[in-house]
Amino acid sequence: MATVTITVAEYIEDRSDFDPNDPVIQALITQAECELAEFCSDSLTNKAVALLVMHWATLANNGSQGSGSTGTVKSLKEGDLSISFGSFSNSSHGVDPYLALTPYGLELWSLIRGCTFTTLNRCV
Repeated sequence: MATVTITVAEYIEDRSDFDPNDPVIQALITQAECELAEFCSDSLTNKAVALLVMHWATLANNGSQGSGSTGTVKSLKEGDLSISFGSFSNSSHGVDPYLALTPYGLELWSLIRGCTFTTLNRCV
């Protein structure tokens, strides 16, 4: 069975509204590749880079729209519009609070945790 490698650009294009050819996204890809150069598996590196780029771009996009709101939507109200955002506590969920700010960050955290060697998942 042949292994198919999906590029970082393909991940971004398939999973978000961000344009992987945008110069800002290209710069974020370069930065993320440097930060994740020693990732646990070559087959997962492209996915991890794409998730980190989408996380950063989502945070930047939220800030540039003036909302400054990130995190999981905790509650909604339709009349007189009201939206509340929840937050994660590192101690109660074991999730990095910075990565918990976007769905892409949460997926990256899960991927990273799956690659971390522990007594439960290491190869012996």
